Parts: sequence; C-alpha cells; structure tokens
Amino acid sequence: MAEIAVGFLLQRLERVLADETRLSTRVQHEVNALKIEVENMRSFLRDADSRQSDDAPNQAVETSVEQVRRAAFDSEDIIDEFILHFGERNGAGFMGSLRRVYRSITHLRERHNLARRITEMQETKRVISQARVNWHHLNQSREGSSSKGADLSLRFDLPAEIAEDTAVVGIEHEIKKVNESLVGGGKELTTILLRGGAGMGKTTLAKKAYNDYNVLSHFDCRAWVTVSKSFRPRLAIQRMLKGFYSSNKEMFPSKRKVEEDVEGMAMELNMYLKQRRYLLVLDDVWGADVLEWLTCPFPSDNCGSRILVTSRDPCVVSTIERSTRERAAIVVTLNPLPAQESMDLFCGKAFRGGICPPNLVVCCQNLVHKCGGWPIVIVTLAAAMSRAGQSPTEWNGVHDHLGFGLGANQDFHALTKVISLSYDELPLHLKTCLLYCVIFPRDYSIKVNKLIRLWAAEGFIKRRSGLAVEELGEQYLRQLIDRSLLQIVGKNDKGRVNRCKMHDLVREWVLQISSKQWFLNVISVYNGNDGDGGGNQISRRLSLHGAGTESLSHFPSEQLQRIRSFFMFGAPDCDIGVIHRFLLMRVLDLQDAPINELPNAIGGLFHLRYLNLRRTGLRRLPASIKKLHNLEALDIRDNLIERLPNISKLRMLRYVSAYSHLTDPFTLDQLSGCDFPSQICTSECMRKLSGMNATDEIVKAVGNLNQLRYLGICKVKEEHGMGLCRSIERMEELLSLGISSNSEDEYLKLEWLACSPPYLEDVWLSGRLKKLPLWFSQLDNLKRLGLHFCKLALNPLFCLQAQLPNLLWLKLYDAYEGRELRCYTNGFPKLTTLIIMNLRNVRSIVVDEQALPSLQTLSICRCPKLRSLPPRIFLTRFLILKDMHEDFTRNIQVERGEDMPRIIIR
Repeated sequence: MAEIAVGFLLQRLERVLADETRLSTRVQHEVNALKIEVENMRSFLRDADSRQSDDAPNQAVETSVEQVRRAAFDSEDIIDEFILHFGERNGAGFMGSLRRVYRSITHLRERHNLARRITEMQETKRVISQARVNWHHLNQSREGSSSKGADLSLRFDLPAEIAEDTAVVGIEHEIKKVNESLVGGGKELTTILLRGGAGMGKTTLAKKAYNDYNVLSHFDCRAWVTVSKSFRPRLAIQRMLKGFYSSNKEMFPSKRKVEEDVEGMAMELNMYLKQRRYLLVLDDVWGADVLEWLTCPFPSDNCGSRILVTSRDPCVVSTIERSTRERAAIVVTLNPLPAQESMDLFCGKAFRGGICPPNLVVCCQNLVHKCGGWPIVIVTLAAAMSRAGQSPTEWNGVHDHLGFGLGANQDFHALTKVISLSYDELPLHLKTCLLYCVIFPRDYSIKVNKLIRLWAAEGFIKRRSGLAVEELGEQYLRQLIDRSLLQIVGKNDKGRVNRCKMHDLVREWVLQISSKQWFLNVISVYNGNDGDGGGNQISRRLSLHGAGTESLSHFPSEQLQRIRSFFMFGAPDCDIGVIHRFLLMRVLDLQDAPINELPNAIGGLFHLRYLNLRRTGLRRLPASIKKLHNLEALDIRDNLIERLPNISKLRMLRYVSAYSHLTDPFTLDQLSGCDFPSQICTSECMRKLSGMNATDEIVKAVGNLNQLRYLGICKVKEEHGMGLCRSIERMEELLSLGISSNSEDEYLKLEWLACSPPYLEDVWLSGRLKKLPLWFSQLDNLKRLGLHFCKLALNPLFCLQAQLPNLLWLKLYDAYEGRELRCYTNGFPKLTTLIIMNLRNVRSIVVDEQALPSLQTLSICRCPKLRSLPPRIFLTRFLILKDMHEDFTRNIQVERGEDMPRIIIR
C-alpha cells in the first residue's frame, strides 16, 4: 500500500522531464537520478503492499514503508514548488525575455531555497536507496515464512461487465411483505422497520421498495433521508423538504434564511404533507430519541402514509416494537441467507450465467460457508473470484488465506479480508481511483462524469493513444463496479451508468486505508471525524463534510501548502480568503459553498486543474483566472456570472460549463449562459463547452473546435443560423448538441446544416421552428431528443417517426400548436420514454396499431384541453400525469382497471 505515493512521484518526474519545464543542468541531473532510484524501488513497494495486508505486519516493513512514503511526498513537493516558481509561463519574444529577467530578480529567494531543496532531494534518493537495501535483507529472512496463499490470475485486457447490484436472492419474501405493507393495510400512518446487521441488505431492500412502480404510483410524494450516527435536525428536515418537493417536480426555495429555526421548518414540513399520502424512508437510524424526534412533525391524516425505517441499533428496534401497541407499526427482520440462497447469490456474481463449474462446486461451497450468509461479503468475495482461474488449488488457496468464519456474528474485521482480496489485486491506477471515492460523504450519490473528470485532474488516468480520457475513465469505473467495490445508483436513458456510490462497510475499510496511506483527511460533522480528522500532517487531500473553513484553523500553514485537493460538502460558511495558502492545489471543489467573491489570489494556483464553483452565488470571476495555465475543468453553473474573463490562453481546458439550472415550468430566459471570449474557440483540448452565449464571432469561431464532444450554445438569433450551421458541420466528433434561441419569439434557422455530425446521440433545441430540420434524417445514432418552445404547426411525431427510428427518449415541451398529436403505425419502434408538456391546444392523442411498441414511460403535464387517452396508451408500463384538467383526471381514474399501467396523478 506504499506504492501509491511513489507511483505519483514517478509520474510527476516523468512529466517534468518530458514537457513541464526547462530544468537547469543540476536540477535535471538530480531529477533523473531520483527517477532511476524510484523505478528500482517499485518492486520493493509492490511486495510491501502485499505484506502490509498480512495479519501481523512486520514493524520493520512498516517503518521502511513510512520512510519511503515521506521521502516520496517531500520530493513531489520540491518538484511542484520548482514548477510554481520557475515554470515556463513567461511567453516568447521581447516581452517574454523581460518577464524572465524580472522573475529571475524577484525570485532570488526562491532560487536560494531551491538549492536547499535539491540537497533534500539528494537525501530523499539516499533514503529510498537504503530502504531498498534493508528490504532486500528483510525479504531474504522472511522468504518462505508466509504467503498470500492465493494468486488471482486477473486478465485486465478482458472487458469488464457492468452488472447492476440488483440481486435480491433469498429475501423475496421480505420484499413482498414490505411492498404489501406500503401499498396495503389501513389508512393510518404506519411505521415499517427493516432491522438486521450491517451488510444484511436493509438499504438494498428499502431502495427496491422505494423505486417499485406500484409503490411510486401509490404515494403523492416521497423522500429518502440517510440519518447515520451524527443526527442534525436542521439538515434532516431540509433533506426531507427537498425530497418531497423534488418528487413532485416542485422548486425547493434554496435561498432560505440562515436564522430560520428548526421548529419553523418542521411546521412547514407538516403543512406541506397535510392531506397528502406520503412515503418517507429514514435509512440507517441510530438512537431511539432520534427516531422519536424525526417522526414528530408528520401528520396522520388517515391518507395511508408510510414511514420506512432501516436500523441495526437495538434501541431503535425495541422502541418500534413497543410502539406497536400504541400505533401502527410493522417489523421486518433480515436474517443471514440460508445455504442454498447464499450459493445462488455467489454463483450469480462469480460465473457467467450463474452456473458453477462441476470441478469448483466444493470449493464454492467452502467459500460460501465462510461468508455466514452475509450478503455484502458474499457479493464482494464473488466479484473477486470472478476473475480467478478454474483451478481448485487456486480457489482452496483463497479459502485458506481468508481464515475466518462469520457464522451468526457479523464481524467487520472479517469483511476486510474479503475487501482486501479485491483491493490487493487491483493495479495502481485503480487503487488510487478507489481511494479517491471516500472524498465524498457517506451514502453520497456520485456523478460519474464528475468523478472521471476528477480522476483525470489528479493524474490517475493513464493516457493511451486512441482513447479519450473520458473513455478510459469509464473503463476504470466498470472494473471497480465489476468487483463490487462501487455500486450502481442510476443509469441514464441510454443505459449508461451515470451515478454510483460506495457501500458503507466498503467505505469504512477504504477510509482506513486512505488515512493510513496519508491519502486524505476527512473532517465531518455528520459522522464525527472520518479518517484521522486532521491529525495527519502530510495528507494530500482534505474534504470537509458539513464543516466550514474555520475548521482549517488548527492546520499548520505548511500542511495546507501540501494539500493538492480541497472539497467542501454542505458548507455552512466559506472564508475563501484561505485560498492563497493552497499553493500546490490541483483540485478545488467549492460547489454549494456560500461565496460572495472569488479573490485574485486564485490566479496564483498555477497547478490547479479542476475548479468547481457551481451554485456558489458568484457574480463575477476575477481576471487573474487567466493565469491558471494548467486548468482542465471549469464549472460555474447556476451562478449570476454574466461574462467570463479572457481565458483564451488556458490551452489545457477540456471542460467548461456555465449554463443556468432548468426549473419546471421554465422559460427561455432561464437558458441563458455567459458571454465567452471568442478566442476560447482556438483551444485544441476542449471537449465540452456549454452555456456559451452566441455572438457573430462566437458562432463562426466555434467551428474551430472540431474535436468537441458536447456543445451548448444560448441566445442564438436568426442571423446566426447560417454561420452556426457551418460551424457544426465541422464538428465530426460531436455527441451532444444544445441550441436555444434568444427569445421565445425568435426562430432557430437551422436548415443550412447540410451534413450533421455522424455520431450525435443527444439533441436539445429550444426556440421556434417553422418545421423540423431535414438533417434529422441523417441522425442514425440519435438516442435522445428534446424540443422546447418550437411551436410547430405540423404534428412533429409524423416527421420524427420516419426520420429517427432509433430514438429512445423524446420530450415535447410547448413544441406543437395543433389539436391532435398522432403516432402512426409502426412509429418509434425503440422509444421507451415520451414526455409531453405544455401542449396547450392538444385535444386528443392518437396511437395507431403497432406504434410505440417499446414504450415504458409516458409523462403528460399541463395539457389543459386534453380530456382522455387512447386505450393503447394504457399498455405502457408507467404513466405520469401532472397538472391536468380535473375532467381528464376523473376519466383516467374511471378507466383504470387491474391491467392498467402504474399511474401517478399529481
């Protein structure tokens, strides 16, 4: 586990020697010598990693590993400080020469310090060399004394499968009981408790029920709140309100008064839920007093509402069991899986098709027996064994190495054996990617695109020719999911994983490893201090969970200077003035933190690669941001920023997002972005550019970005049409295209696009159209289409069904002004989701025979003249109706029968 620090150092040395800066002869000599020593050290580190996983690690090994890790960190600091002060960022020509002269004078002190640090680098080389010699002698003395007992012959060249963690083997009866308790029973408010030990599948079962179609259609609103050990009333109620608002597609008033008391929020919650049938899930409740407090604000209006609680706390269990005498409560217990169900779950994850080879049946039975019916252990162990060979000797070696039997008493330390089995066989780059995931709070739903961008900014993704960084990141994610080290939370309409998380028990183990590796510090007011809580003076990353910047006061300045990544989640305050202390920062994520103004000191973070300022309330960016020459990702969404400084010299930029958040209902004014400098369109690295307001210069220059994958452009005027179309024709790699007009009365002139990008998967058009563009017929790969404010005179379905046979998802928002919306025979053979909103003139919807055969979800909202639906619509699996005329709602309820789809009426 020590290889990570040295791996980072080696990558850094290689970059420095290759292209980062022009080194003096002396520095180059020392860097080369250090690189050679580090390369020779890697075998020592790999062996040390394996031995650190033994039950009784050798103290000499740990001491040597710590010395090497510290030396590697010190060397990395020296390199980064050198680049910070003497990196090539002066420019060329006469002015560049003047800048170099000026910098050489003003940096005399830094040059003196550099000489001292080079001496330290020589000492680092000596430490690493001596550690390698010591390890050689130690390894000889231990030769043959211990063995891992198993060598999983992993084949990383094979594509990893993504299998969503939906296995519910052995708990079908419990699922049925919970679902029946939610949608059946009496009208009184009922509490349902899922009890069981850690990793027994309580949260999995609760999510199955929460997302079940029958359950979803039964309740008016719903919310999911993870409570955990450290209970904070304000945060819990706020999450409840957000959840209930969100489930009804209503806007939650985000700018709440800070001084608002908890009682006032509880009263608001009570008022919102009155006369509504609601479902609340309280996941992982600790403490009977917490449960009593949480259930107080909820009205019991005999509407059939339900509160679903998961807990492993005996006090919570006994409290609910006692309450069954006083109020409606149901207790469902999750026990360890029986032998056969355990075997089925293991084989389903370990073998393709779920069938165990005959020569491994006994081996599998022995491994499964050790898991004691604990689902999380079974799944994790099966994921590790899925890449093993077919030799019984190899499998028996794993069995002997585990050396535990859980039985009826779940033991976290036993689980670490299974997790470490998966972790130890990971290559270095996947280990670092996994450790990084504990940056996020417990039970946090991680956006995959964001995670991959962070991995890239940190340098975890090993670049290969022919594959984009994003594609490599998706491969890494698939491998971690395949090993059950990460779990799938959600997929988009195209079936791609877009959200993931880490199981609580896996996260607890990974957090311990991260802290031991000096990989990160986590300061959390939710669950107490995770990891070492700031005691580690060398950690490279710092994440605050619910804590403000005042928690940095006990960190020495020299420690803050070492930090490479800084995150804030749920920050109550943010003194952004501390930013000047993060001299070597690479990742800065301040999403949702209250920031009034970003200081000019941000320009001094020369190494910064990732900057997230989403929803911080900023109105402007300082001009000094143009100095961030290594910046790769800039996220300023949902702010009040109207204009970007000139960032055209930031040649490393790959991702810029500046659009406003969409609300429902929304107008085109909410689609405005920022004014960008036209020079940004000369970047050779740009992959995503969204929220850019159109100008005459922009629409012409954007065509230079022929490597762009995602483009979102706002405020497009009619006169921009031809120039924009000509530019789009040059973007042969484009996957997603979003265009919005300057106003709802402005037409989008897109008929000049003669040859559309061949790989387009998503198109979003917002603005008036006289007719659908002819180039739609060229979009063979289009999966999702959104038409907003198009106000078409002709039925759009008639044209689209002939042009887009592979479409999966279609949204029509104020897109049609006719009276009849008709889908003709054989139309849209692959469409699974159809959303119809704000079609105010539509009186009827007609679906011909054999049309929409794959439709799963139909959502209809604010179509005031629509009174009924055709019978074929009721063959869909899921029907959502919102803000419809009362006559329409009445007719639907009358027509609804046993074979009707799940209907949600709001």
